[in-house]
Amino acid sequence: MRKTLTLLGLTVLALLGVGFVLLASAGEETGRNLHHSATYFVTHQAMWLCVAIVFMFLAARFDYHNWRRYPYLTVCLYLVIAGLMFAVLFAPETKGSHRWLRLVGPVRLQPSELGKIFVVISLAVFLDWAGWRIEKFVKGPLPAVSILGA
Repeated sequence: MRKTLTLLGLTVLALLGVGFVLLASAGEETGRNLHHSATYFVTHQAMWLCVAIVFMFLAARFDYHNWRRYPYLTVCLYLVIAGLMFAVLFAPETKGSHRWLRLVGPVRLQPSELGKIFVVISLAVFLDWAGWRIEKFVKGPLPAVSILGA
């Protein structure tokens, strides 16, 4: 298990490194022209990487067994994300579309990204709950496909 986690961690670090190098080389001229800083995009990406790392550690502290013990967590999460996706319709238009919610200052949220994470969580919870019923189409795969459809 330790070898797998080490390999996964090194792979993530390698992808982050390649991404930063590509962003630095591709965004240097645009950053200089638009924001008067050749490292504008790299520093912006590094800032959001730090935010993502904080959320990663918070998510890692959440015991995934809670999804099974408290199924209402899934329903609550579904309702919150569905509400956010509905709220986007009333949000101010950004570049011709209603996809973003402005939170505080320059911080914006795109609820569809949270929806993607929720689909994975809800399918995992459902498939764990379904157990042996997954072998029967009506009791297993059909409701799972319905979750994806919704």
